[in-house]
Amino acid sequence: MNRDEEEKLINLVRQENCLFDKSNHNYKNNTLKESTWTEIGFAIGSEGKTVKNLWCKLRTQYMQFLKKLKKLCGSQGFMMPYFRHEKALTFLKDTPELQEK
Repeated sequence: MNRDEEEKLINLVRQENCLFDKSNHNYKNNTLKESTWTEIGFAIGSEGKTVKNLWCKLRTQYMQFLKKLKKLCGSQGFMMPYFRHEKALTFLKDTPELQEK
């Protein structure tokens, strides 16, 4: 997928809290989540399993990016890490999983 398709995926996932927010009452509803992934895949023109795997990769990359930022906080003379979807994924910072870290 290209960057624009990844951004579209991120925007579609952002609208579906049950896919990323553990405090959402539907987070453990696998049937609902699978149908949601299928709908997102259809909107992008791909399979649900494919977009779910891509989302997992993007989310993992974002988490690693945040860890790098945290390590470098306070350091001087360092190069700031870069992540292409940093702004688009900031909504994940509001999830309980990231708030406790």
